[in-house]
Amino acid sequence: MSEDLLRHEKLFIGGEWVAPTDGEVIASINPSTGKEWATAAYAGTGDIDRAVTAANEAFRGPLMGLEAAVDALDFERALTQLAELERAALGTAPA
Repeated sequence: MSEDLLRHEKLFIGGEWVAPTDGEVIASINPSTGKEWATAAYAGTGDIDRAVTAANEAFRGPLMGLEAAVDALDFERALTQLAELERAALGTAPA
């Protein structure tokens, strides 16, 4: 194995680079030369499960409520605009 190989021997899971737990590090072969030119982490089923769990945790994390907050803010703005239209139609000033 040559020292000038590209090495990508970890997986990016849960915001960090981690070694595969049940996968492995495999060789990538250059088809034009038949020689190894890089190594890469290959995720096994346990690694995939960890990645899916991390993605679900991130999705349900501290920013999950942000969408609801934005929806509530949009709703409040819509109510305010509706009230302004009603006041204009009735000819009254806001209190």
